[in-house]
Amino acid sequence: MNKIVFDEKRQRLTVGPGTRIGTVNAVTSNYGMALPAGYCQTVAMGGHVCGGGIGILSRSFGLTCDQLLQVKIMTADGSFAVANNETNSDLFWALRGGGASNFGIVTELVLQTHRVSDLTVVRLSGRHQPHQLAQWISAWQKVALRSPKELGFQLYCSNVDGENIEILARIISNGAKNLAVDAERMVSKIAGLSVSYSSTYTGSFLEVADMLWPRDYVGSDYLDIRSDFLAHALSPTEWYDILISMVKDWRKRVSFSMEALGGNIDRISNEETAFAHRTTAKFILQYTSRLRQDEPNTARIQAVKRLQSSFTPYTTGGAYYNYPERDRANGLTAYWGDNLPRLTQIKKKYDPENAFNHALSIPVGK
Repeated sequence: MNKIVFDEKRQRLTVGPGTRIGTVNAVTSNYGMALPAGYCQTVAMGGHVCGGGIGILSRSFGLTCDQLLQVKIMTADGSFAVANNETNSDLFWALRGGGASNFGIVTELVLQTHRVSDLTVVRLSGRHQPHQLAQWISAWQKVALRSPKELGFQLYCSNVDGENIEILARIISNGAKNLAVDAERMVSKIAGLSVSYSSTYTGSFLEVADMLWPRDYVGSDYLDIRSDFLAHALSPTEWYDILISMVKDWRKRVSFSMEALGGNIDRISNEETAFAHRTTAKFILQYTSRLRQDEPNTARIQAVKRLQSSFTPYTTGGAYYNYPERDRANGLTAYWGDNLPRLTQIKKKYDPENAFNHALSIPVGK
């Protein structure tokens, strides 16, 4: 389940569903290649790929599921099937964004890798009051939307006290170093504000991946995680209202992260794979509350829900299946949008008795 084989001639990777992203990064980097995948290197490939897969190289090369060439899967009747563009193409479509646990047990994935040079990371951090940071985040979004696909954008905000928001932002260039540096300068120019601390680092893809999320990281926190997709960049006024609401909930320590989409993610339509958020979403949001084992967590969960609701007027109504929410209203439609009816019919074909059934599984079509 955790095998990994690299075909140097065809630059293809064959992995088991339990192979971790960090292992993939370590192996492909030996050949000067990389697989566009998430930056959390401890995540396993099966669910990550089949749920979509968003990371620092997604704007350059597309989602992780876009790199998928073939899947081997055990279906509900106990037989093994191969799914690709020619064989069981409907199942192959569903496994690119429809999740790994809805149609069978994925046993092997074959993916295309890409040659990458050194990456440059411009890292920015600081603590600012909402009225200052609102200008900066709005400018960050505007620059992200008009930047070339070689640039990736990540941002993290948390409420650390009753007055300020802590920010950590990264602009990552897949190629020319000056692209990331110039983008940061443009953000500061538009906002009229420089984030307190800035540093620039250039290194191999593996070095950058390890800097963002170490391969040996073991988390000790319980988290309540939720997601949305933003339909457009927000104005400074809109950001101010959101950040003010965060400050008011500072004792609950909620946070959100945001990544820019676009680039090669939306080069194809929402219907070409089961991932339904390509052309309608400009940014992905993840909301997080750190839960505690020594006290009831109702207040913390309610706080992260309030943070999420402050973004609601600006979202697409969609959500990311790899950040599951069991209590989300209309969750299945949020995850798959107009692709849900087709997914239910594929479910009916390959799992008619609903053997692979869980809280967020695709229902069997009628």
